[in-house]
Order: sequence, then C-alpha cells, then structure tokens
Amino acid sequence: MARIETDVFGARVLPDDTFYGIATSRAAGNFDISEQKLADAPALIRALARIKSAAALANAEIGVLEPAKTHAITQACDEIVDG
Repeated sequence: MARIETDVFGARVLPDDTFYGIATSRAAGNFDISEQKLADAPALIRALARIKSAAALANAEIGVLEPAKTHAITQACDEIVDG
C-alpha cells in the first residue's frame, strides 16, 4: 500500500511501511551524493538514538513532554541502541 503526503512543493506517494516522511523522501532524491547509506553506519545510528533519548528526558524534566511520550521515545531509543 501507499500513502500520499503533501508539502509546499506538492504531493508525493510514499510506501505505507516506511517511517520517513515527504521531507526525507525529497532529500534522498535531491542529495544523492554518496553511495554510503545510513545503515552502513550503525555507530552513528546508536549515537543518534542516545541523543534523541537524552533530548526526550530533558524535555520531560522541564515539563514540555508528557510522561507517556517520554517513555515511548526512550524505550524506542533503548531498543535501537540494543540492536
């Protein structure tokens, strides 16, 4: 299946089973300058997950992120870090 996302540049069809959106889809097409893929850098992916987790915790601490969302984000990040 597919979904249609729209931005200021128009609509684009994206597969339903992807987690990225129209901005990522456009960037991948516009900036295809390397053969290297994000999946080729697992250490970077783990580092980004740690940063996202820390950001969620910091935002929860100052009261701008509700506990349920904080838990969901940090749990997902822990799963990424754990492989």
